Amino acid sequence: MLYVFRIPVDKDIVLHQLCVMKNMTITVKEDVAQWARVWAAKNGTSVSRIVGELLEKMMMEEDGYRTAQMSYLSRKPNVISKSGPYPSRDELHAR
Repeated sequence: MLYVFRIPVDKDIVLHQLCVMKNMTITVKEDVAQWARVWAAKNGTSVSRIVGELLEKMMMEEDGYRTAQMSYLSRKPNVISKSGPYPSRDELHAR
């Protein structure tokens, strides 16, 4: 859920976004957890943010795929040939 508030600051309107976040508990192997903490520190972020961004990316990709699939499936089929029946598989692959 995303809430957007307009809060006046110094006589100007400033757009602020507040997101309601949900805590999650995950289980990973100790070496994976250690690697993730080191990687996050090297990249100036947190393991929580890494996991959150990864899940958000996966969600967006899945939503994009589903949208594209529904768009494709909702179209009428195209007629490829109006000049008679299609050639058989054997005719197409004859050498």
